[in-house]
Amino acid sequence: MALSPYTIKISQQGKELVSHGTPAFPAACYLDDLNLEPSPWHWHEELEAGVVSEGTVLISAGGNTVSLTAGAGFFINSGTLHMIAPASAGPCHVHSIVFHPRIIGGTPETVFWQKYLHPLIHHMTEFVYFMNPDTGLHDALLNQSGGSRNGSGCCSKAASPAGTAYPGTDQSFISTVCEEIEYC
Repeated sequence: MALSPYTIKISQQGKELVSHGTPAFPAACYLDDLNLEPSPWHWHEELEAGVVSEGTVLISAGGNTVSLTAGAGFFINSGTLHMIAPASAGPCHVHSIVFHPRIIGGTPETVFWQKYLHPLIHHMTEFVYFMNPDTGLHDALLNQSGGSRNGSGCCSKAASPAGTAYPGTDQSFISTVCEEIEYC
């Protein structure tokens, strides 16, 4: 799956109307040039994670507005109203992955879904997490996903050929990330 430019379509209620990925692999990676098209206020059922690869962005989500510079990352929960826009003139790019929770948790019957995903997506609907490039969790996420501090590999390896593992979706790694976030 290649990084794709993206034009957002939303309903009058702010719900994003685009499917990300396919039913077999419900995830899509994007390289957004926010100077060409900022991401307006919207929400979606999928989870979203990203890294600022160039410039400075403003992200508003979960009642917070944060300025993030190159190398900083974010995680936005399912159902959270959010927007992303350039903070100033100049190049402004974000690599992101938007994915359905079942890609990491399987079905609602699994212990992983029940222990980690259900509480996250159903009891923390406004949960947003911002990652500073100086944190250990930030480095762990980038190392797992094949990325680098400048965000150049954020999603480029999110989908591998059939029969190979998907970096960043290992359940033990995801468990560690969930535990780290829980203690922040």
